[in-house]
Amino acid sequence: MTTEDRKARIAVRCEGVTKRFGGLTAVNEVWVDVEEGARQAIIGPNGAGKTSLFRLISGEMAVTSGKIRIFDRDVTRMSGHRRTALGLGRTFQVTNLFPTLTVAENLVLAIMGLKKTKYSMLAPLAFHRDLYQAAGEILEMVGMAEKSRHLVENLSHGEHRQIEIAMALALAPKVLLLDEPMAGLSQAESHLMTDMIVGLPRSITILIIEHDMQAAFRIADHVCVLHQGALFCKGAPDEVRSNDDVRKIYFGEG
Repeated sequence: MTTEDRKARIAVRCEGVTKRFGGLTAVNEVWVDVEEGARQAIIGPNGAGKTSLFRLISGEMAVTSGKIRIFDRDVTRMSGHRRTALGLGRTFQVTNLFPTLTVAENLVLAIMGLKKTKYSMLAPLAFHRDLYQAAGEILEMVGMAEKSRHLVENLSHGEHRQIEIAMALALAPKVLLLDEPMAGLSQAESHLMTDMIVGLPRSITILIIEHDMQAAFRIADHVCVLHQGALFCKGAPDEVRSNDDVRKIYFGEG
């Protein structure tokens, strides 16, 4: 594969994706391409359809019409579990961790989910030394290695968000969907989280929903703006930031 071919490869493609709930159209004929290795942000005011689009891409909801492709494979009618096996990872606005287990144990359980060892869940976790080593490498990636033996329930909300991303990375995703990773974080925690996401390897394509515009524009190479379920505009962060129409619908200016 040539360099030009790699640049042109599309990791996620939405082709006229639409989702209706009775008379309500939550997502309206959205066309989006996310190139392999890109960092693409989806922004927009509340109710714009951002999370609904994520749920359609991840397979949590079925599309009403349109198609979704992952690395040119049509996954429109494929279950979320099968999409995960193809390399699609995702985080959520609300963390879903095991609070009475250690950070490392949470990661080991996530890794076991894609391995044959998931069928031997009754064996003590300490038995899986190779999985602990893999967990340690992931925790290094998200800056949580020093907290590997800490109980999750004793950690801060910001650290919970880091662990959630680590658990998504444990599934070895080719594409990672990040749903509001800065939600509920202090300014200092948001800076740390942004640094961590920026530092993730480019072998992972990232699609992010984020209300923290400073973080979103720093992370993203490309930005899509949704408004009333439809794609309003897209472009480089500086283009979108300076777009007067975007400022009117998103920031209430003008």
